[in-house]
Amino acid sequence: QAERPDVLHSHGHVAGVLGRLASAWARVPVVVHHLHTMDPTLRLRHRQLERLLARPSLTSRILCCSQAVARHARCDLGLPETRIRTIHNGIDPPPQADRRTALRRLDPAAPPIVGCVGSLQAHKGQEVLIEALQRLPEGLEPVTAVLVGDGPDRRRLEAMARSLRSPHRVLLTGAMLDARALLPAFDLVVMPSVGREGLGLAALEAMDAGLPVVASDVGGLPEVVLNERTGLLVPPGNPTRLADAMADILRRPD
Repeated sequence: QAERPDVLHSHGHVAGVLGRLASAWARVPVVVHHLHTMDPTLRLRHRQLERLLARPSLTSRILCCSQAVARHARCDLGLPETRIRTIHNGIDPPPQADRRTALRRLDPAAPPIVGCVGSLQAHKGQEVLIEALQRLPEGLEPVTAVLVGDGPDRRRLEAMARSLRSPHRVLLTGAMLDARALLPAFDLVVMPSVGREGLGLAALEAMDAGLPVVASDVGGLPEVVLNERTGLLVPPGNPTRLADAMADILRRPD
């Protein structure tokens, strides 16, 4: 109230609840709430609270980062269409980076390298990528899958990587603030999400770096990766189809 802002922008469920209640108390004239993903874990009382807070007196606009998130807002959360607007996420200009330096940072990983950037959580599907490595067809040069990120699934994924029975290997880098600087080292980027994906910033950044992308046909990813045009889409949670798509691109890197 002391700041007297003209606009309040909240991001996510918890921030949206607290921010909009605070803005009502402080009489902020414009209140924008941003939905950046589909959250199937929201309970009935949470969805009811979202509908309550979507009233014109509490929320001026609800911004969604993709058409998929907008559908979720309308159909799953029951939010009024008159309040919803879709604005696709953008990305910052890429950092200065080159392949030699990026490969040096990933030593001992050697090309071909399949990159996967994202938090290590079940809905991101890194487990499916590791399973797909075991299903790559014979005759391919040994592949290194580089998982960039950290999260609650790290130990489980490390155990899977250690037990991998194939000529291919997995390298987990942990969280990296400058993950985009590693993109020149990759020959392919995979986004194997299984539960939800609001839009897929990692896919946008990969394409901005001129890299081919294989992604799950889930959430907002089909709005970024146009199948057979800007990349390949595969059914979520299907390591066989993912392996086939990866092999298809690795065999014809052009």
